[in-house]
Amino acid sequence: MSRFASGVGPGAVVLLAAAGLTLGSTPVQAMPLPNTVSTTTAAAFRSPVAQEVALINADRKAAGLPALVETAALDRIANDRAQDMVTNGYFGHYRPGHTTFAVLELLRAYRVPFIWYGENIMRGSGPPESVAGPFNDWWMNDPPHRANLLNTRYRHIGIGVVVSGSTVTMVADFTD
Repeated sequence: MSRFASGVGPGAVVLLAAAGLTLGSTPVQAMPLPNTVSTTTAAAFRSPVAQEVALINADRKAAGLPALVETAALDRIANDRAQDMVTNGYFGHYRPGHTTFAVLELLRAYRVPFIWYGENIMRGSGPPESVAGPFNDWWMNDPPHRANLLNTRYRHIGIGVVVSGSTVTMVADFTD
């Protein structure tokens, strides 16, 4: 999911989306998860986070694009997004009952300056240290997700990883 937003507010996002000026994927249906959740911060999963940032930047380099810079603010937002999906048993770009993209809600709540933003989400099973490669391969082979990874407007990235049982949820959030 990728969107353009400006200081004119949420109406601008709706107008641009209606005009087809977005790159994005459709939200994925809600998916129930086990009630046992292990809350883990991005710092505890430095390995898959660092792996994913490195893989995305390698993809960007191969496409002749500059590397994205990982930021603490976007790491926090991505981790909060992953944790929210796991805790509340859904998988999608919108929180249940909300009509605004969840990443946009958090960018505003945390007062992160941006004009362009995007998000990729992924869920799979396996050890956290082994998911970055398969998740990145899937994103690169899916046109809307690939468009986010290779978006020329993005300069910053944050990665969030949360594990629940054998399920790993990863979120990549992007801004200019």
